[in-house]
Amino acid sequence: MGTVMISKYRHSLCWLLLLLLTVTGWAQSNVINSGSSISIASGVNVSVAGNLTNGVGGLFDNAGTLSIDGDFTNNGGNPGFTVGTGTVDLSGAVAQTIGGNSITGFNILNFSGAGNKLLAADTNVTDSLNLTSASLILQSNTVSIQSADTAAITTNGGLIVSETSDAAGIVSWAIGTATGIFNLPFGTSAGTPVPVVANINAPGIGAGSLNFATYPTATNNLPLPPGATDLDILDAVSDDADVAVNRFWLANSAGFGTPPAYTLTLTPDPLNDLAFSEGNLDGNLTGVQFAAGDWLDGNGGAVPAGSSADVVITAAGIIPLAITGINDQPSFVLNAEEGVFVGDSTEAQTLPGFAIDIDLGAVDDIEQQANFLVVVDNPALFAVQPSINSAGTLDFVANSDAAGSNPVEVTVTLTDGGGTEFGGVDSSDEQTFFILFDVIEVPTLSPVGLGILLLLVLALTVVTSTGRFKAQHN
Repeated sequence: MGTVMISKYRHSLCWLLLLLLTVTGWAQSNVINSGSSISIASGVNVSVAGNLTNGVGGLFDNAGTLSIDGDFTNNGGNPGFTVGTGTVDLSGAVAQTIGGNSITGFNILNFSGAGNKLLAADTNVTDSLNLTSASLILQSNTVSIQSADTAAITTNGGLIVSETSDAAGIVSWAIGTATGIFNLPFGTSAGTPVPVVANINAPGIGAGSLNFATYPTATNNLPLPPGATDLDILDAVSDDADVAVNRFWLANSAGFGTPPAYTLTLTPDPLNDLAFSEGNLDGNLTGVQFAAGDWLDGNGGAVPAGSSADVVITAAGIIPLAITGINDQPSFVLNAEEGVFVGDSTEAQTLPGFAIDIDLGAVDDIEQQANFLVVVDNPALFAVQPSINSAGTLDFVANSDAAGSNPVEVTVTLTDGGGTEFGGVDSSDEQTFFILFDVIEVPTLSPVGLGILLLLVLALTVVTSTGRFKAQHN
């Protein structure tokens, strides 16, 4: 068949001609392009009230807007659309499917209708994917975003649902050498957002892509991600996949000579304090989210809700990735209600158990190191400054001239080295105590000096008595 041109000024007449030439089932508002090359000029809006099927050899040259209320099926043996500036808007109020036996290539793809959009075949988007008011259900297929613009995926409430346990529902984003923050609005089948944010802080080399997927595990938290053979939690001897996770997150790169450096963060479901650490997207980096309820660590002990621990997923060709919990604030108690009394002693003071109940946070902080920061308000009074070791022992040595000085105020803070990334807290509240030097040395008198002192006391007694005698006789 020949080419049907829909121009800005004749689009109504030409669309009627298109229907006469290429439509079957038109009474149900379904349209089939049986092999025509159809052009939609800039500024033209064409609406299809039902399904639109692109048959063998059919092709749309779209510079305007094509709105479809039903399914779009591409069996054309080609991308279905030429590379252009046009928009395809899936505007149906009920679920719509993008499918066919050919990979469709959209320029701008909008979801304006309330019905969710189901991907039944791999699909490419050249410019942007806009989830205005509906979600995209990947259904084990891949949507490829071919623009490196960080705004190539936008949402106004719509989500991208991956959720297949084979991790085949993938968003592939061809970022190339771009850097910046790339937001992937993943969500669960129930409509809960579980977005991924990839902050590319150093560019990769080559025309590569980043690939992302996420899916919940079954009741026994299986299957493991594709290619993974083992999941070890807290250095457990046995595989703890059945007690440790409820969601897998997958991220990998492809096509780079050198992969980009990134920081990958997640919003888990339900909310836990989890984040991926920095690294390089080379190979298949795979992570997990921990269950909200209590689960067991590798030694059979209970782990509080919202906790996390280092996770290693091992398999040939898969690089382990650690998920870390956001650092919990450490705490401790000073075992000194009335301070520390040293008098005039210049001996080394060692007080075990001076800091007690040392807590570095949740179970995920067990590998951190307690470090006490000790500050005194008069350091000149000490030959060895006060310090508290990681076990809570206080040590110091006072100077010889410290006796008789005012009490020294000592401020103590516990740090755990866990950092403050993603809102973590690595320092405890300050606590204070006093070191007391309230004994004054009395000089030792020689025998001569003692005799003189006794004579002075005797003379003072005589004078006092004489005064009293005179007063009585007057």
